[in-house]
Amino acid sequence: MIKHTPLVLLVIAAAASGSADVGRPASADGGAEADVVIRSISLVDVRHGVVLPDRDLVVRGTHIASVAPAGAALPPAKTVIEGRGKFAWPGLIDPHVRLADFTRASLALLLTEGVTAVRDIGTDPERIADWRRALAFGQIYAPKIARACDRLPLDAEPGCGAAAPPGAPALAALIRARAVAGPGLHDVLEQLVRAGGVSSRDALQAATLDAARLLALPDAGELAVGRAADIVVTTANPLVDIRHARAIDAVVFRGEALTRAHLNRIGRTPPP
Repeated sequence: MIKHTPLVLLVIAAAASGSADVGRPASADGGAEADVVIRSISLVDVRHGVVLPDRDLVVRGTHIASVAPAGAALPPAKTVIEGRGKFAWPGLIDPHVRLADFTRASLALLLTEGVTAVRDIGTDPERIADWRRALAFGQIYAPKIARACDRLPLDAEPGCGAAAPPGAPALAALIRARAVAGPGLHDVLEQLVRAGGVSSRDALQAATLDAARLLALPDAGELAVGRAADIVVTTANPLVDIRHARAIDAVVFRGEALTRAHLNRIGRTPPP
């Protein structure tokens, strides 16, 4: 169970006004209660670069329990997101971020951008260990954190770096750009697409599936049964235009649904 800090309680208090249309399911399949159900949403398949229309997603605990064409009976759920006209895709993974620039409270701001995992560069190991413990016990809202030295190979950057896997040129470009650019992940993805040579599809795959492979996060990076329920819901398709990745209506993370109202409350946290 998640232990609610004051920030978490503040976020939960906004549930009733969320723009993601939260409610109870109309029918149930008699199975165990789900934590989150997303109904009738367009599922973005980042592996193949296609959209699967009209899908139901069921989340139990921190993982996806089922993905199926809409229309079948659904289990009761703590939170239901109505997905018509919206798109679901895996949470972004930032392969190069300096968490030393953040505070314990402001880490949650990354979630408001749809970033559900990061590779930290250069932050004090004791601070990272403290934040990881707090995240594991549900005491803070923050992305999953991998330090640069946690994963191999270590041959792309000076010191503790990590190389993009073979066949992932967009991820290699993203890592290089993040290493020198000050703006956030969305800004860099958009810059790569504007510069040419990287499509919106490639950029999205680089910051999800390819980055998950890089960081050895086998349950992250795409939406499928058994994968982590790190889900971003947007009102537009980021495969068509990577700028649409900013049109976030909800984020599902660690079995909780953060609606637009939740994210707005988190966004009022002082920036790092």
